[in-house]
Amino acid sequence: MGDYCERCASKPNSVFTNGICQCNNGYVDVNGTCTLKTQCEVACNVGTYFDSQLQKCLPCSDGCLSCKTCYDCTQCRPDYNLDAKSGLCLEVCGDGKRYTLECDDGNNVDGDGCSKDCNV
Repeated sequence: MGDYCERCASKPNSVFTNGICQCNNGYVDVNGTCTLKTQCEVACNVGTYFDSQLQKCLPCSDGCLSCKTCYDCTQCRPDYNLDAKSGLCLEVCGDGKRYTLECDDGNNVDGDGCSKDCNV
């Protein structure tokens, strides 16, 4: 079976418990590394945020490049605009690029199968 040194050697500041390497008290798992709780907010990757309740990095919503929470984007990915009312990044309609929109034929003409609001 092996001991801690064999199983958790690649994850410093952790202990082998219940079949997995868990971070020691005062540390949280940030992208597979046990990091001090005070440092973890800075350690999240682009497109993720630190959830203090779950004590780990979670992904931002679709279109967000950076966010404070899942529903509070601070910067959008290219081809998305920040909607001030919802705090989310929404795909640009009418640019001919479709990621999550129902349709986007690149124009603002209704009656051709894809409306100017990007609906079929």
